[in-house]
Amino acid sequence: MAQSRITRSNEPQPDLVDFLELDSINIAAWCPDPDAQQPPEQVHLILRIQALAEFSFLVRFKSPATLAFLIEELIRYRREVWPDAPPLDVDLNELRCGRRGKNRVTFESCT
Repeated sequence: MAQSRITRSNEPQPDLVDFLELDSINIAAWCPDPDAQQPPEQVHLILRIQALAEFSFLVRFKSPATLAFLIEELIRYRREVWPDAPPLDVDLNELRCGRRGKNRVTFESCT
């Protein structure tokens, strides 16, 4: 398996992409069978772009290490950008702006 390249930067990157508003963020456990009878094997992060109604960007995490890396980096940048934000208190039974379904969490326009 190829190793991913890690890049960290505090430099603004406005010339890389146009900024598009997210319509929703979906997080799902992916199962290899369509009926979800087998255990999940991947975590999918699906970003739906508001300006592109037919476009979704999918990120598949195939190992706990890659998902843990993303979570740890997001937490690190959260602390750096918003140092006065309250600490994270994660309770999967009490999602503030999400809906839970079987193997799926959806966040829509959580601003």
